[in-house]
Amino acid sequence: MERLLSVKDIQERYQCNAATARKYIRQMMHIESPLMVTESAVAAWEKRKMIAPDWMIRERLRRAK
Repeated sequence: MERLLSVKDIQERYQCNAATARKYIRQMMHIESPLMVTESAVAAWEKRKMIAPDWMIRERLRRAK
């Protein structure tokens, strides 16, 4: 069974306050009561938030031509 992360775990991971941690969790697939999220849901959320560096975007555009 996959590990569940609490609001406190998310606070520690992102160095944020409890309100921000709850906001982040609610942007993910989560359990509402108690408010918790799986490690895989956190990984998927982080992946969606990742942005490629400018040089990589330019390289992709150059190759597409």
